[in-house]
Amino acid sequence: MTDFSSRITKYSRWFYILAAAVILTAPFGLRSAAAAPTAAPGEPVFASVDMSKIIASYSKRAAADAQFKQLQDQYSDVFKTQTANAMLSEADQTKLGQLLLLADTATADQKQQIADLETQASKASDDLATLQQKKDATDADRVQLQQFTQQQQQGQQALQDIADTYRQTLDQKNQALSADIASDIRAAVADVAKKQGITVVFDSSVAIYASTDLTPLVITKLGGTK
Repeated sequence: MTDFSSRITKYSRWFYILAAAVILTAPFGLRSAAAAPTAAPGEPVFASVDMSKIIASYSKRAAADAQFKQLQDQYSDVFKTQTANAMLSEADQTKLGQLLLLADTATADQKQQIADLETQASKASDDLATLQQKKDATDADRVQLQQFTQQQQQGQQALQDIADTYRQTLDQKNQALSADIASDIRAAVADVAKKQGITVVFDSSVAIYASTDLTPLVITKLGGTK
């Protein structure tokens, strides 16, 4: 079975939802008295921003990284415990996962439920090992061995399904945090561009040349350092 921690490695880096092409920040023809660029009336005025630099300097990004890393580690630890109790059914694994995610907030009764599930899984695993090693197995033993083997296979499948669920949960959280940061940056770019009389802003990664770079102003707007 694929280890859950390896399956979520790709989420340890951020992939922000930021358009690499064009950001329209104001209607064509809009100008301000402070606008440095000049263009014919009605013509768009272009500028660029270095999105990677803006993201790297944004303090909220570090906080989001830390929040995501904490969640990632939590799910990884929970899954390791569930893997150690692989003989549980899908329903019991789901219950165990929910209880483990409570972490330090779990009540005494909930901690006891965790202990009971772990004991149940350990006993089933020991019974399976005993039957597998038994030399003079009876018909009843073989029937029981088949049942435990089937239970083990179902437990492995349950863990695969749970790993997929955790991965999807992390993916959704990653997207939500990324979208929040993207929204902040877009708003800052739009505000700066309007004040500078810019109508179209490109990400510098796709702009071959732009005479005006708004990156320092956007970073300042977001509270970072140039």
